[in-house]
Amino acid sequence: MSSHSACSSSSTNAGEPLWGTANDAVQRWLLVEHYGRWGAKVPRDTEGLSEALRSVLAGAEGRLAQGTRVQLIRRPLAGGRGPLRVFLVEPGREGPRMMTREVPDVEALLEEDWAATGVEQSWEAAARGDGPWRVCARPLVLVCTNGARDACCARHGVGLYLALEQARDRAVLAGGDGSATPPLPEVWQTSHLGGHRFAAVALSLPDAHVYGRVQAKNAAALLAAVATGRLFSLAHVRGSSRRHPSAQVAELCVRRMLDERAFGAVEASSPQLTSSGATVRVTVGEARYEVKLVRRGAPLEVIASCGDGEAKGFYPYELREIRQLSGIGE
Repeated sequence: MSSHSACSSSSTNAGEPLWGTANDAVQRWLLVEHYGRWGAKVPRDTEGLSEALRSVLAGAEGRLAQGTRVQLIRRPLAGGRGPLRVFLVEPGREGPRMMTREVPDVEALLEEDWAATGVEQSWEAAARGDGPWRVCARPLVLVCTNGARDACCARHGVGLYLALEQARDRAVLAGGDGSATPPLPEVWQTSHLGGHRFAAVALSLPDAHVYGRVQAKNAAALLAAVATGRLFSLAHVRGSSRRHPSAQVAELCVRRMLDERAFGAVEASSPQLTSSGATVRVTVGEARYEVKLVRRGAPLEVIASCGDGEAKGFYPYELREIRQLSGIGE
């Protein structure tokens, strides 16, 4: 396969599964609105950030709480003409929480305490209605459009972003964002989310599920699902970013079996890993399941990035067995 092959086409043609491919162990998402040029590596290659801020956002010197992932965001059609938005999202097991604030410029972030204790104090103040942060109830949909990282992100992501904005505008004009209906998600472009071979890649927050191979024709359905607290089509879900890849797969296997798409309805434990697979406990209400997974025996050969000259081998998890351990009435 030539070095000019599109990684997204390579992945699709190889039949690479989406499940279990989301970034894992992300405990906290820090989203920063920024209109300088995004480089291949964020924040390192980003224009318009001081070295001091790059260092903070990169987690140097322990300034950033462990498990925090930084994303740059922008809305070219509407943003950049006033204060900048910042979001902090924690999709934790006890229930997600999200807060937002405005800053006059990104360098104001240097004054924030991003360590775990400082972040917790900000959450407490936001809950009381004090300080610059405020609790945010409106969900978000982010689409990776970072073409400097991989051409497929721009090739597929920009079209999806525009379709989502258009779908949102149509819903607002139809009266779909009133007080009697669930709030429509805000839509943003974002820097690299990982897995550009699955472009277009989207992330919904605060639930922190990552989607892949989303097309413009899916825009209205994706917005509607996120607005009502449900997963979009399981055929496009890559997994929850707060879970290990094996737990992502286990969660989705149980969801498929039960036809369950509500965000908070399914919980998965940390996996018991072996050299050949994993065992994961999954809870749905009062029912508990044990999911056994195995690694694919032969690798899937896929071009991981558009600039790669050679394919890489991937070993996705595959379902061996789901066993119900307990349930209602037992």
